[in-house]
Amino acid sequence: MKIAVIVTLGSLLIMALAGCGKKSAAPWETMELSSIAASPYRVNIPVNGTSNITINAIFSKVSSGNITTGSGGLRVVTSSVTFKSSNAAIVAVNGSGLARGISAGSANISVSYTDHNITKTTDIPVTITAPPGT
Repeated sequence: MKIAVIVTLGSLLIMALAGCGKKSAAPWETMELSSIAASPYRVNIPVNGTSNITINAIFSKVSSGNITTGSGGLRVVTSSVTFKSSNAAIVAVNGSGLARGISAGSANISVSYTDHNITKTTDIPVTITAPPGT
């Protein structure tokens, strides 16, 4: 009996939504990439040390081409992300965002993310320190 009630309520809800006369876009069609943020925002590791970089994409809700403030979303992204070291002799970074200290010095890791033909980029400053006792 409970199943019949759930089906009936579900059918009523579907009929009510179908009759409202408004077309509804899927959430990803109304959200636009506005920026990205890296965590950590700065990397300090020793030679041979590693740090995993996570990228968060910040989205804004778009209505008729205008950004609606106060709405949107945040999501951790793992695909369509590129990582590039400004100096691979100091820090190496793989496609998953794992940075590894190669030699003492400073460099940047440039991160780009693309969503629906919108690309955002951020740079992460990196400092690699010599191992203790060297």
